[in-house]
Formats: sequence, C-alpha cells, structure tokens
Amino acid sequence: MQGYRSIDLLAELPIDVQYQELKEREQYEQQKQLLQELNQQKYSNAVARGRFLLFLINLGMIAVIALPTANQWATKVTGLADVIPEVLQSIPTIPELFERTERNSPKSQKIASAIINYAQQKNWVIRTGARKYNIFYVRGMNPDGTLNDNKVNEFNDLRVVIEIVNNTPRIVGLWEGTDAPGTHYIRNPMNPAGAATIVAGRQYRAWKMGFHKGNPNHPALVQTGGTVTVTRNGGSPYAGYFGINQHGGYDYPRNDIKDASAACLLGRTRAGHAKFMNLLELDADYVNDHNYTFYSGFILGKDLFVF
Repeated sequence: MQGYRSIDLLAELPIDVQYQELKEREQYEQQKQLLQELNQQKYSNAVARGRFLLFLINLGMIAVIALPTANQWATKVTGLADVIPEVLQSIPTIPELFERTERNSPKSQKIASAIINYAQQKNWVIRTGARKYNIFYVRGMNPDGTLNDNKVNEFNDLRVVIEIVNNTPRIVGLWEGTDAPGTHYIRNPMNPAGAATIVAGRQYRAWKMGFHKGNPNHPALVQTGGTVTVTRNGGSPYAGYFGINQHGGYDYPRNDIKDASAACLLGRTRAGHAKFMNLLELDADYVNDHNYTFYSGFILGKDLFVF
C-alpha cells in the first residue's frame, strides 16, 4: 500500500494536490471494502459447500448402515471389509445414548448419593478413584429410584455400579435385576432346606472373575473368593459357599425369573450383563491383579432415602 501524508501536512499543500490525494484515499478505501466483501463471500460459500459435503457423507453412511447392498458395495470399493463392521459396532445406539444421559441425570446422582450414604453408615468398604467400581444390589427398587412391591419371581431389583472420583459418586452402570430366587427353584429347591436368599443390609467380599457353571460363553462373577450369608424359608441366617454367582438373566421377561436363579444375583438382559462384565474387566484393581476379589453390597430399597 502506498503511503499517505498526515492531515496536518496535507493542509499545507496546494488545493489540487489535496484533492488528488483525498480522491486516491477514497478509491483505496472502496477497493479495501470490496476486497473484504469478496473474501467474506468466499468464506461463506466455502462453509456452505463444506456443510453440504458433510451432509452427503452422512447420507452415505446412513445408506451403508441401513442397506446391506450399500454396505457390501462400500466394503468392496474401499477394501474396508474388516473395518466397517467395527466402526458400525462402535456407534452407540439411541437407547445407549439415552442410557448414558440417564446415568448422568440429577435423578441418577441422587440414587448414587443415597447408596453411598447408606454404605458409609454401615461402615462398608467404599472404593474411591478412577475405575474403582463399587457393586450394589438394591432390592425392590425401580431404575428411576422409586420403590416397587418387590413381588416374588420378578426382576424388580437393581444392579448398580458406582464410581467415586473427587468425592463425587456417579452411576456408571445400572440394570434391572434380582438378588432372589425365582418360583421354579422355590418350588424345586436344590437344597432340601429350601432355596437360599442372600441376607441384605450387608456387604460381602466373595466374587472373582470366572464363568457361570463353567460355561465359557457366560462370563460371571463367581462366588469363589469368600462366604456370604443366606436364609432358607425364613430360617436362621448362616454363612457359606453356595455358588451364588453374579450372572445374566437370559433376557427373560421382567415378570418371570423362570429357572434363571436358584439364589444367584442377576442382571436381566444378556446385553446388560455383558456391559456389566466388560466394565468390571476395566476395574483398576482387577487390571493389576486378575485374582482380585470383588465386594458387593446388598440393600433393601425401603431403607434408602432417595425420593
């Protein structure tokens, strides 16, 4: 850009020189403004083209996900036959996104705080720090924290995993479940004294990583690390090793435990149980020691003050 004289200096020059320089200044400012407008227009056009391109990419991804033929074509053309399924599997479903939102809701925070307050009052072991997971079963409580009538033979309890970081408890996993036997084993108990029910209001350290009934297709927390206390048919509580594992509920209906539990601790759905196990495999203490024994606390829903 050419230099211009100051206004004070310009005033000392002849009128024709002043006029010529002022005119040049005006033309320069007009050109500068026009250039700015052109650059802004180019930027806006580029943004619009970028947005449209992203729209086309998203549309293509939807087609690949929704249409098997499009998926096959994409894997053939790109050579990503082994990658695309993994990418699609990593995309969270709408229910999963909703589940994540629910876990971080104020209501979930209240449930987490109520459970930890109860555990503190009971002087239970409470693990703190990243990826140090605390397992709880809450009898007769719905996922929204309200109580139910705790009917026999229903998945009407909660399986909850809580992490405490910076003194703030948060739910990292919450599923429908049961900690009581179903009517099948109540009527046909494996023990002549009756079906066992784990005693609530207590915490036990008794579970290690393993497989339910030795089935490699059914990962579970198995009761090989310590004793638990049970009652049978309302009799006196006593402790022992009873094979009370934490396993899945085979996707059975909410209102029918069927033969899923003789006394075990269940998450109702296969998918939910898989997430439970995957989460615990990341537990900091388990990662350091694969022989780690997990704690679990058992609470009567009516003893929690949530809502």
